[in-house]
Amino acid sequence: MKATTQPLQRKLLPAAITLATCTYGSALLAQENTALEEVVVTAQKREQALQDVPVSVTAFTSESIERSGIEEFEDYASRTPNVGFTQQGNRAFTKVAIRGVTNIGGKANAVGIYLDEFNIAPNILVNGYSRTADTELFDVERIEVLRGPQGTYFGRNTMGGAINITSQKPDTSAAFGSVKLQGDEHGGYLARTSYNQPLGDSAALRGAVFYREQGGWMDNIGPSDATNDGDSSGARIALYAKPTERLDMDLALSRVEHNQSMPSLVASGQLGSILQQLNAINDQFPLLLASMGYPGPVAPIDTAALPEWPLPTTDAPFVSAGNYDTLATDLPHESSSETDTATARLVYAINDHLTLTSVSGITRNDFSAFGDGDMSVHPAFTVGRDSDMRAWSQEFRLSSSGNGSIDWLLGAIIAEDEISETDISTHLASDPFLDAWGTLLFGLSAQGGLIDFTDPAIQAMLATPGAVPGLFGPLSVGNFEDVDRANETRSRAVFADTTYYVNEDWELSLGLRYTDDRVDFSELTRPTVTLPVGEDQVSTDFTDLSSRVTLNYRLGDSSRLYFTAAKGFKVGGVNSSVTAQIDEVDQVFDKETGWSYELGNKSQWLDNRLQLNLSLFQFDWSNLQVRGQDPLSQRQFVQNASDAQNRGLEIELTALLTDNIQLSTSYGRLSAEFDGFTNAVTTNGDVIDATGNRIPYSPENTFSAALDIDIPLNAGFDGYLHLDYSHIDDQYFDVENSEARMIPAYQLWNARAGIGNDSWKLALFANNLLNEEYLLGLQGLETHYSGLQRSVGTPRTLGASLTIDF
Repeated sequence: MKATTQPLQRKLLPAAITLATCTYGSALLAQENTALEEVVVTAQKREQALQDVPVSVTAFTSESIERSGIEEFEDYASRTPNVGFTQQGNRAFTKVAIRGVTNIGGKANAVGIYLDEFNIAPNILVNGYSRTADTELFDVERIEVLRGPQGTYFGRNTMGGAINITSQKPDTSAAFGSVKLQGDEHGGYLARTSYNQPLGDSAALRGAVFYREQGGWMDNIGPSDATNDGDSSGARIALYAKPTERLDMDLALSRVEHNQSMPSLVASGQLGSILQQLNAINDQFPLLLASMGYPGPVAPIDTAALPEWPLPTTDAPFVSAGNYDTLATDLPHESSSETDTATARLVYAINDHLTLTSVSGITRNDFSAFGDGDMSVHPAFTVGRDSDMRAWSQEFRLSSSGNGSIDWLLGAIIAEDEISETDISTHLASDPFLDAWGTLLFGLSAQGGLIDFTDPAIQAMLATPGAVPGLFGPLSVGNFEDVDRANETRSRAVFADTTYYVNEDWELSLGLRYTDDRVDFSELTRPTVTLPVGEDQVSTDFTDLSSRVTLNYRLGDSSRLYFTAAKGFKVGGVNSSVTAQIDEVDQVFDKETGWSYELGNKSQWLDNRLQLNLSLFQFDWSNLQVRGQDPLSQRQFVQNASDAQNRGLEIELTALLTDNIQLSTSYGRLSAEFDGFTNAVTTNGDVIDATGNRIPYSPENTFSAALDIDIPLNAGFDGYLHLDYSHIDDQYFDVENSEARMIPAYQLWNARAGIGNDSWKLALFANNLLNEEYLLGLQGLETHYSGLQRSVGTPRTLGASLTIDF
């Protein structure tokens, strides 16, 4: 595979360039009198210089976002150490892992996504998958990726870390605006504009709108000509006002829409073992009958008499044959997502020593998808999903002014989020996969209706070995799944944080947060050809006390050493009663907790022409929430594993080689393994010992490098060159570490060149410069005709952009 069998010289190329540039830069550093620009972050709920914050954080300013062409989550995640991510062919399903901590089970995110201090991705359930908002990055001032538990500052479900996105604020000093036009070779284009208007001396209004067309670069050779094209659009309006000398107000409204004709998926042809599934069903089918009031024995299925199901066929080549851009379907698979968000931040200076801050937010997301469910040219079945998410929160903080030997903060937050969804899967034609053995397993009548299990004759037939020859007939036409489910979480928390400045060199910080969550889960299964009607309504409560201790020591004026011990948690939840029939699965799964220990150093050298940040960490997980799949009902469920341990290191180096040349590099090393997970349930229903297996979505090595060259020109013009490289090691998709579900390592090069003045800028870009063929993830369900679906990355993309400032 091209993603994992690169020539040695290609693998060594980025290292050689980095080494050569550093060697060249060492001779130049002494010749220059410049310094790296200070980056200001709000990782601790107040503005601080990045190098002064005792937290592992990578920050991207508006200038670096524009210059390096960052447009979506994948762009900045790949440039951050120890950050892994996967996609399922659609930006609506992007999963992020920080230091190996992610949602590998459960119904809450392990990484918080915050927009202007409001959590836009809390407990979100989509068919058992946690959904991370891949926010469209327009009108953004700064992105901060915080690594390690952030529970005391940011709150629940931030065990892995937090992504803090800060929008551009209205400016009272002047009226100004910009327009950006961009196009690429795949037929994609972007139009974006923003405008700032002062409203007197104490208020200002800022608005931004955009429209993006994503050209489809995949080829559909099936009856449907739908490809992976799409479009997104959005608008944001923000108001800043200072009605009194003591009160500052920031209000914002935004709306973003995203549509896609087909997910970027290619068939793998890889199926799980049918015999393994049958053996698991032999164990579980009697439990299903018992749940419907039939306690008697059931004759086991003679798996020895059933041949292994042959590899399915499709008109499109498989990934294993080198296919990264061709699919074959008889129907499109359209999806749409609409998100509305409103935020309000009020800061009131009570006096010279106390400040009261209020942060309010509400968001709504509607997602729908419908189309080809078998991802083949056969008219087998369709799948559809509609989900509706609502979330709001209100936070109050009282803080000191920071003029004494102690900084302190007290706060409270109320938050609620709810998501409801409907999943429908319909078989359009007789499915040989189900007709061969599924009819017997699920107990269907010859007319395709449900068997009446109260009928004594049916009970006797099922209880007598050999009474059923093996088939009732071809019966698979109809609704295969028809489920309504909802998950609601109500959260209340109080928190406190204080920093004591012992002297000029020592600082001690302590933080606590107490959280009380209530989870309400409901599910209604309507009658289908596979499952009887069923209903769940379960409520449960979870509480947690998170804490943090940080000791920060200043080593002179240019270096600081810090140690942090912090505890985080992720709320528990409820499984469907259908999957709770499995011995290893409880209906209510527990909260997930973890302690992180980090030793870090942030230093500046050569008059701040070089910055070096180092960190060593260990994360001890308890009660991991791990997802499995019931082979009988095909439903997802969550188990609590015993524990796990993640260890690693991170290195970030930024050097100003000359007045006009800057080099940035980062490296992350991660070891993340299950410890004592002896009852893991695989996707085939097998129970295995996963002790020592790698935790999913945890690449062992991540590396990135970027080189920026400013080129002063005559007549007020300036030019620039930007080159960046990123490498992400292979990742596993499941707890069993199966090769069939592995995401291979890949590396990407991107380049940009621009010229302009104060009024306009023209840029040329090449993303995925070497046209790497790579995978971003997979869909875990094994469709009947084409196997696992692999999510493929975007090929080389050449384009140009024009920005006009006024």
